[in-house]
Order: sequence, then structure tokens, then C-alpha cells
Amino acid sequence: MEKYMLDKHKVAQFRKPMTNPTALTPDTTALSPYLKFGSLGSRTFYWAIQDVYKSVGPHTKPPESLHGQMFFREFFYLTSYKTENFDKMIDNEKCKQIEWSDNKAYLKAWEDGMTGYPAIDATMR
Repeated sequence: MEKYMLDKHKVAQFRKPMTNPTALTPDTTALSPYLKFGSLGSRTFYWAIQDVYKSVGPHTKPPESLHGQMFFREFFYLTSYKTENFDKMIDNEKCKQIEWSDNKAYLKAWEDGMTGYPAIDATMR
């Protein structure tokens, strides 16, 4: 984290949609595993970002900013912890229960991009 924080401009101007997943060097913080496994506390990281923001001045705002990414991450973890059967559709009160059809003709039309819904068909062809 300390090494990443040295580039204050990069921290202050971080924009999640503008990151490049195919970059040869990490385009993000690369701190996810450290946060995930507790080697880096989310509060420690939050305040380190805040210190950079104070020293640099203008910076990106949530949800694109590093703070915004932290907020989303923590919200997601809290939601997954507090929602029973979060990883399943069945018995998950937050999921709309959908009766799935096994109509083979419909599946074939979808696979071939011939459903009759132009937006769906275009993505399948």
C-alpha cells in the first residue's frame, strides 16, 4: 500500500472505468488480496487514501474513485454476509424466483440469434 500511495496523482485521479484489464503492469491498486485476507485493513487503506486526497487537492469522486471502490467493496461484503443464501437463487429473499423453461426450441432460437428480439439476437450473432 505504501508503495502505491507514493504516486499521489495516480491515487487522486483513479477512475475505475478507465482501468485497463489487459495492461502489462497492474492498472489498479493490486491490493485486493491483501484486503481480502486481512493483511491490509480497509480502514487503514481508506485513511491512507484520504491523506493523499488532502495533500493533492482535487480528486475523483465516488463511485469512480478509490473511496468509491472501497464503499462498494464493503457494501458488497456486508450484503453477502447478511443475506441468507446470498450465493443461490433458491431461498434467497433478494432474488426474484424465476420459473426457468427447458423448451429446446426457444433455447435453439436463442443460440442461433433468432429470438425475434433484435438486441438479444444481435449479441448472439
